[in-house]
Amino acid sequence: MSNNRVVTSAQLQTSKPVTPFFRRRIVIYPALAVLGLLGIAWFDGGEEPLRPIVQNVESPAMNGSGA
Repeated sequence: MSNNRVVTSAQLQTSKPVTPFFRRRIVIYPALAVLGLLGIAWFDGGEEPLRPIVQNVESPAMNGSGA
């Protein structure tokens, strides 16, 4: 005997199809995550004013130990 299963149209209709709610949820959750990350980046990011680095540097010629 063969173990081939025959799938009838009644069995295909009773199988669980992917619901539109599930498909919509697949799109909505990643979109909300991206929007959340963009919102955090916008709130936390931005330009900061440049501060000049002012520091005295001694050169060897000023030390008197020049070559």
